[in-house]
Amino acid sequence: MFKNIKSLTLFCLLMSGCGCYAQTINVAAAQMLIKQQSFDEFASDIKRLAKQAKDQGAEIIVFPEDNSVNLIDDLPWNKQSIIKLSEYYSQTKSFIANLAKEYSMIVIGGTIAKNDNGKISNTVLIGLPDGQIIENDKIYLTPEERSIGYNKFGKNILVLDYKGTKIAILICYTSEFPNISLELAKIKPDIIIVPSYTNDLYGLNRVHNAVKMLSIQNFAYGVIVGMASGFDKQNTQGIDGVSQILFTSPQNKAFALNHLSRGNFNKEDVVVENLDITKLQQARKNYDAFPNEDIKYSQNLTIKSISI
Repeated sequence: MFKNIKSLTLFCLLMSGCGCYAQTINVAAAQMLIKQQSFDEFASDIKRLAKQAKDQGAEIIVFPEDNSVNLIDDLPWNKQSIIKLSEYYSQTKSFIANLAKEYSMIVIGGTIAKNDNGKISNTVLIGLPDGQIIENDKIYLTPEERSIGYNKFGKNILVLDYKGTKIAILICYTSEFPNISLELAKIKPDIIIVPSYTNDLYGLNRVHNAVKMLSIQNFAYGVIVGMASGFDKQNTQGIDGVSQILFTSPQNKAFALNHLSRGNFNKEDVVVENLDITKLQQARKNYDAFPNEDIKYSQNLTIKSISI
């Protein structure tokens, strides 16, 4: 378990000289199709989707968790295949860094297996406009991930400080844990981004509901994107990959009810949303519900158990 906020949080200063909140930030979510690809084909798809987002004014683009499995999709899903996948780590890292620099945008480039002397993590790669790269390991691995050989757990909640806006990045399953929300309360993020990979409608509903709740608890925007198989809702039984892009709000009257926008179900898609940070900050001042702010009023809880 984490000891303190320093062990949980990594602050990455992407811009300097700006102490105010940006008025708006254009964030793109790129939903990718699961299919076997060569590295060149994989890179070409990512670049094509990034250009599509850039042409629509995106400053940040988010790709799904495990998008790199397209490099080994024709192999059985086991330890040997993720070790094989990890051989693409350096090449993928360089590609994401170069892409971010070429398009002058922040590229949250999905995740890939990283093999550190037998310690295998599911690691997100984030390219910055100046060519730098950020790496951060997934904190909570699913039972399936653990069973096939992922064995290195991340220790940091990654927070990007971009133009005065705090952007927390959580990988899929990690977003579902209650202690994560409590740690985010110390950070007060403005945007919570969750690259995801879910196998069925149950998994998709879990992570969608987790991000919705994180948005409410932290009075923040939420963004989720995953890998898609191309099938409709009536044909998802036994397939690999179910996804739908979702942009959420704190469910405050200053924002649209339910969600800000939603992408096409389980198909390749790019959705760009203009997130108004000024509106978010103003709405926080006179909130009608902000659980992680109001938790301070009753912190020392006990269990009152009654037999009847």
